[in-house]
Amino acid sequence: MFLYIQIALISTILFAGSWCLSNSTQNFFHLCLSFESYASHVGIWIGVFFVLCLVQLLAFKHSRNTANKLSLSLLILSPLNILDYGMRSIFGVTGSWPKGIVISWGIVTILILITAIVAAWKFTVSEKVIKKAIAVGIFPSLLFLYYGIQTSFLDLTIEKKIVKADKTPVHLMIFDMLSVDFLIMNGAVNDEFPQFKQFSQDCDLHINAYSPGITTGETIPRLLTGIDFKNVTHNKDDPWVVSGHAPSKPRQIADVANIFSIADDANYNVFLQAFAMPYTTAFSKQIQSGQVFPYDSLWKVGLHSLIWPILNPGGLAHQKTADSILSNYKERVISYSSNTFFYSHWNIPHPPYIYDSKGKNLGVWELRKQFVKKQDARTLFRNQLRGTDRIFGELISAMKNRKSYDKSLIIVTADTNVDGFEYDMKRVPILIKKPFQKRSHTINSKVYNINMKEFLKEFFLTGKIDGSILKR
Repeated sequence: MFLYIQIALISTILFAGSWCLSNSTQNFFHLCLSFESYASHVGIWIGVFFVLCLVQLLAFKHSRNTANKLSLSLLILSPLNILDYGMRSIFGVTGSWPKGIVISWGIVTILILITAIVAAWKFTVSEKVIKKAIAVGIFPSLLFLYYGIQTSFLDLTIEKKIVKADKTPVHLMIFDMLSVDFLIMNGAVNDEFPQFKQFSQDCDLHINAYSPGITTGETIPRLLTGIDFKNVTHNKDDPWVVSGHAPSKPRQIADVANIFSIADDANYNVFLQAFAMPYTTAFSKQIQSGQVFPYDSLWKVGLHSLIWPILNPGGLAHQKTADSILSNYKERVISYSSNTFFYSHWNIPHPPYIYDSKGKNLGVWELRKQFVKKQDARTLFRNQLRGTDRIFGELISAMKNRKSYDKSLIIVTADTNVDGFEYDMKRVPILIKKPFQKRSHTINSKVYNINMKEFLKEFFLTGKIDGSILKR
């Protein structure tokens, strides 16, 4: 029976190989990996192992030959996920695969399943062959275990005592891929997005603004610090290591003056809601209340890419993150706004596309349809912006209901433009509503959101709002 326990163990590890590799530091996932999430996943894999042991035991009680057939079937199936991982390494995320590749890989997957079933039904295999298969599987199993075992985990939530004072609420909202080319038309906010349109009537609208990078990973560290670092790297133990600016020695981003340290020095409560990036680890000393949501579920890269989108489309996690940030944000606006620096880094309107033409959440079946039926990209992104517009409107309504809107400094911008439409990826919107501002201004001069730290520093230190700082 020990032989079949070995089969169950190796089959489980091989089947989990893609999940093990998803924990490696070459992925975003490790940046938001909490112990609770990791432990629950490991628990599921342990459960799979015990189920396979039970099935093997039942087969063995029937006959040794039945157990051998089942072992062969498991060994044929177990590399399926890691083969899928190889496909994604070559062709990228599943949604970007050419149709022919998707069909071909689907056929290969079905053939592997049929082969495993036929092997369990027709073939007879000796224990000697099973032992040789175990020997072959030992090395990759140990390799996957090496990558899958984690020793560093992040605390994704922070909660400290609120420092109360009567100071102006400050909101910095960064919407991932909020496209200036979709949002603004003919020098004004597009009427398609009424909440942003209404907000623009009370603010300075910068229509010629730029970010310092073409990806989130490039932009955010530079926006937070105002420094155009040469290198920004991530590793398991020191998220957000920056270098390439005097002093040039690599150091953690929190060691550099940043938006959060400036707000903290001004005795503001830093309230943070964000996704993907390791804010709560890097800036734990400055954040009074914060939560970071994972980039996506580990299962997305841990299971077969043609199966996972059907079982649990990635859009569900995307919806949950956006809805959770909105709920937490509104709750804090209502409970305590004064003396608070609200920093939000939203996962929208970045794909996956999760909203319908009215800006409401798509249902599970609609999300699944996107995987098998290609739709017009512009229509999908406009719907995504409508959902973003709705959420933004809910935030503004919460501020108005709490009577903190008028006195607040509110800044809306993006990390990059939207990808896939051949736009300038560094061109972004910047909308700034000053406290008690009632007139709009459209500003054509070039500005850069990498100067946001200095802009906020001026306000936190002096109470003055100097838009010329953004031009530097």
